[in-house]
Amino acid sequence: MPIVLVELPAAAAADSNAPALIAACSAGLRRGTCVTEEPASGERAAAVAIVAWLDSDHLRARIDVGRRAEQRAGWQVRELTFREQDAPLERWRSVGLAIAGVVGEATLLEPAKPVTVKSTKRELPASRARPPAPSSWRVALGPVFEHSLSTEPPSAGAWFDISRRLSSSLPLELSALASRSWSLAVTSGVNTSFSTLGLGFRGSAAVGEFSLRGRFWQLSRR
Repeated sequence: MPIVLVELPAAAAADSNAPALIAACSAGLRRGTCVTEEPASGERAAAVAIVAWLDSDHLRARIDVGRRAEQRAGWQVRELTFREQDAPLERWRSVGLAIAGVVGEATLLEPAKPVTVKSTKRELPASRARPPAPSSWRVALGPVFEHSLSTEPPSAGAWFDISRRLSSSLPLELSALASRSWSLAVTSGVNTSFSTLGLGFRGSAAVGEFSLRGRFWQLSRR
């Protein structure tokens, strides 16, 4: 059960009305109990209330309430003023009830909430947080233009490539290539044509800000 430690000056602690203050404080708490000394079991008080009478006639009282670990600047302070016709016993009881009221208002008997540190890490939008998974199949089509340094005439045509990625964890593709080209000049009355078929593997790897690509082909040409 939570404990509220009430600290009284030596003269006030010896007053015959002091037990009424402690009893009223405990009765006013929704949960917990008020004591003038922490138990010998070693259980620490959840809140501390320091009571001081500001005059010898016990007409003005000040209470400071807070957690032991907190700085006094953050504690709750209340001052009570009584009339001479108020019975001394009722004054002490009123101080006890005021302590319970401050403890309840400040929720000092509730466990301290941990401080949440807000992360400064910028979260990327869902569209940028993870790159889209590569497609299993890839198809490409493009033109062909060949011209050698020899006396052979240039040729033009088209190529077709289809590839399939073998694994999402490996940058390796199985690729098939087909191309067809025709000579742009007629030699000896014959328009020469070339056909190329290939099957092989293609791979790529990123090193720093550079991308390396390579492929191995098994080709046949006629």
